[in-house]
Amino acid sequence: MKIYAIVVTVVGYTLQAAFSSALFAPFTCAYAETSHKVHKTVHAPVQVQESYSPTDPKGFFVRGTEFAARGDYDKAIACYDTAILLDSTFTDAYYNRGVAYFGKGNFDRALENYDVAIQGYPDFADAYFNRGAAFFGKGNIDMAIANYTIALDINPKDPEAYKNCGIAYIQKGDYDRAIECFNKAIALNPRYSEAYLNRATAFYSLGDYNRTIKECGIVIKLSPKFQKAYSVRANALLRKGDFDKSINDFDKAIALDRKDKDSYAGRARAYEARGDYNRTVAQSSMK
Repeated sequence: MKIYAIVVTVVGYTLQAAFSSALFAPFTCAYAETSHKVHKTVHAPVQVQESYSPTDPKGFFVRGTEFAARGDYDKAIACYDTAILLDSTFTDAYYNRGVAYFGKGNFDRALENYDVAIQGYPDFADAYFNRGAAFFGKGNIDMAIANYTIALDINPKDPEAYKNCGIAYIQKGDYDRAIECFNKAIALNPRYSEAYLNRATAFYSLGDYNRTIKECGIVIKLSPKFQKAYSVRANALLRKGDFDKSINDFDKAIALDRKDKDSYAGRARAYEARGDYNRTVAQSSMK
């Protein structure tokens, strides 16, 4: 008997690191990816059947989840609407409708649905997690942290929640608290590349470039094609004055993402710092 898998939605956010020196002009450094959680069915699991009655809300729920898995959020929402019309207490349908609205970037409607899901199941850790992600998307960082904290009170062994909370603290400029969160995420999942990289950006923002370089090295060992790890390490090397290694890392970042304007600009700054002004102009644009 098969339990139906529910959709995963992931949203990325990029934080800016700005500096006053003319040489080290503002550039994108921090890698901050906020996850939108997999729905772990908490009660009354929906079992896939060959067919459903036209009045069975579970059939519309399953079809909605299939549409959501393909990224067709409008059709998914229409199916969840019908499921809820047939059963106004269908907590999972409210939750997944929130996921679909989140996928469309409609954070307010996502929040409305997560609120109802939490009313139906007050210990629904993933709903608090996703509500935190929606508040983050709206720019309400304090509410994002509050909801991630509740999610962690319910489920203290969730590395994603610690990572997301750390990202929110980076956004607030509280890098020490961010590092604490990333430490806990890594303790729970020692191979969590995203947590290491976000911890690297927190160290970078504190001016600890040696730790930044070390953290990026761990990320690259775990995930050799993680483009942002090379970019962040290149910026740290540039700050330390190791221009040749910085250029080498910018080269690797660009090879992995030819559209990364920040790495082109960073490589140009590294050439300028090295005194290679002809290369500075040549390397400042994407080619």
